[in-house]
Amino acid sequence: MRKKILALALCLALTAGMAACGKDNQEGQGDSSAASTESNTQAEQGESSAAPTESTIPVPAETAPEKVALENDQLALAEYTGLKVLRVTPEDIEANTLTNRKNNFLASHSEEITNRPAEEGDMVAVDFSGALDGVKFDGGTGSTDDLVLGSGSMIPGFEDGIIGMELGETKDVTAKFPDTYSNNPDLAGKEAVFTITLNKIIFTPSELTDELVKEYTDYDSLEAWENAAREDLAHSLMTQEMWDAYIKTCQVKEYPEDKIKDYTERMTSFYEQLAQANGMTMDQLLSQGMGITREEFDATVDMYAKNDTAKPMIAQAIADKEGIALSDEEYESRISYFMEISGHYDKDAFFEQYSEEYLRSYMLQQKVQDFMLEKAELNEPEETEAETTTLAAK
Repeated sequence: MRKKILALALCLALTAGMAACGKDNQEGQGDSSAASTESNTQAEQGESSAAPTESTIPVPAETAPEKVALENDQLALAEYTGLKVLRVTPEDIEANTLTNRKNNFLASHSEEITNRPAEEGDMVAVDFSGALDGVKFDGGTGSTDDLVLGSGSMIPGFEDGIIGMELGETKDVTAKFPDTYSNNPDLAGKEAVFTITLNKIIFTPSELTDELVKEYTDYDSLEAWENAAREDLAHSLMTQEMWDAYIKTCQVKEYPEDKIKDYTERMTSFYEQLAQANGMTMDQLLSQGMGITREEFDATVDMYAKNDTAKPMIAQAIADKEGIALSDEEYESRISYFMEISGHYDKDAFFEQYSEEYLRSYMLQQKVQDFMLEKAELNEPEETEAETTTLAAK
């Protein structure tokens, strides 16, 4: 529906591997629609379109590390204990990072509404078809499952017309395109009639309060939840920085061709469908939406494929040597946590996006990271800046 020309960031927090290793994940594609506002389209394009480089994508080295801790036909792993790691404290967590965690928590406790009309602030799923003077126009027909009423994502009148609609209702809504409308100048200033069908209403709490914290968690106050969230975020950041740096010190002698091929095909297909949804060719999407060439795109996808493939290989090798395993009980207990931090309220939809195989691998990787952090030497920022790099073997 709305144009979602993404910068070439193939991983999004939990989502890099999860999007690639899930079940045909298409999140974020949307459908192209002339009814989206110009500001919304620009916001979704993002400010940065520069392709990531090998310095920002932790790719294993091409040569063996000086000190090999473990070696087999596929891998040569650097020493993974006694690493020097920069300490991250809860106070280091920025406010917007905590806000994102709050928003995802709220989203994970959304509920589907069936007993009232749509209200401002609800997220709705709709099908729509627009016409000018009774004639359908390009980009006027589509659907969306994530339109927040009152967000201003659509042209004036579109969202207001949905407010008050009942679930399953179909209604004609008149909306007017802005006088200046670069998405499609031919539509500027014109009124269109959209036939809209309301398919789903989702209510998400607007603010995290003491009451919600008590209802959904074991914490007795919002302050206690925030303190725990900061601790968790600090731990996650510290282990991720350690892990990314460690990956670069290891050697992968041979990548499984099927996994590299699968990742590459998934990512390429994702962006090809994204281009099609926006009425563009792949080359147009890359050059106009991202500011990169096809060669740069292919090289970046290859780096991500190697990174995404290497991480579980390295984690599994360490886990095997150290006797680290993920029990079924641990797996089940972590599902709700993953749903909360990724903003999912529907368990079935969560598993449609993220496969059990990937989740188990990701959770094992986290256990390995925790083991490595327990064996690491934590350095304070000022001490580390003067004496060490962020990560180095003893």
